[in-house]
Parts: sequence; structure tokens; C-alpha cells
Amino acid sequence: MQGRNLALILLMVIAPGASAGLDETATPADQNSSETLSHLIGRQNGSHYIEELTDIRVQYNEDLGYSSDILDEFVKKNMTNRDAMMATTSILVLASRTKDAASRIDPPDDYVKYHFYVQRSLDYLEEYLWNMGKFYETGNNAYAIRAREGFNLSIFYYERSIEEFALVQRSGSADSPAAWGELRRA
Repeated sequence: MQGRNLALILLMVIAPGASAGLDETATPADQNSSETLSHLIGRQNGSHYIEELTDIRVQYNEDLGYSSDILDEFVKKNMTNRDAMMATTSILVLASRTKDAASRIDPPDDYVKYHFYVQRSLDYLEEYLWNMGKFYETGNNAYAIRAREGFNLSIFYYERSIEEFALVQRSGSADSPAAWGELRRA
């Protein structure tokens, strides 16, 4: 039963046009865009940029947390290979959209290096999730090893992003002294 629910969720995420409440007059571009993604595009000022990247980092943390929950349930044998694969695939789809949203943001000059680290952490999160999905699907330990490498690199770049953000804040280049507190809550 749980696998069917995950499959339904995955189908709704992958094929947004399949949902019943969709406006039939909307263009394909309207159907595939979300409010979250549309306001992320374009040159950002520092404080608006921090808000947007804070949202992306929250999504990153959620995706990482959910993937850890899946692995934990799988190890405890509370989840089958198929269910773990489907759940991980769902998270992979969501993480890919988060990565796409981050790539569309043109960061302020002071945050270019920080933004690079955030993007790299999202790249490796996506790689980790893909390899975990393949591990659940095939049972091949080589995928688990590659997943661990992707996970470690994702965390490495995530930590580097925090360090870089702190450097920008200390340099006095940031728009708002409260910005660091906003990011730390993410």
C-alpha cells in the first residue's frame, strides 16, 4: 500500500499536468513553473538573495533528512527495496528542481563563491540520491559506495558554503547584519 502512495506522489511530481485541479487554459510553461521557482530568477539584491538561498538550503536539509529516514527504515527492514527506491526517486525529483532553481539565480557579486558552494552541494546531493535509488533498485554495493562519496562531497560543499557566507558577513559586504541569523536558522 505504501508503495502505491509513493508511486502516486511521484507521478504527480513528474507529470504536473496529471493533477485533476490543473487549469486547462494554462500554457505548458505555466503548468511547469511554480511560484517558488519563478521568483528566484534574475539579479538579486543581497537581502532578497539571502532569503531565496535560505529557502533553497531549507529544501536541501529536508531532502537530506528524508533520504536519511528512508535509509534508516530500509536498514531496519521496515521498507522494501522497491519502496525505498520509489521514495528516493521522489526526493531526487524534488532535489533536481531545487538545484535547477538555484542555477537560475544570478547572485550579487559578494555572494558568487558562496553560491558556487551551494550549487556544488546540490549537485552532489543529486548524485547521492541517484546512486541510492540505483542501490535500492539493484542491490549492487558499488552504487552504495558512490552514494557515500556523493553524500560526503555534498556535506563538504554545504559546510564550505556556511564558511563562505560567514566570511562575506564579516567583511561587511552583506546588506543586513541580521542575514547571518537568517541563514543559520535554515
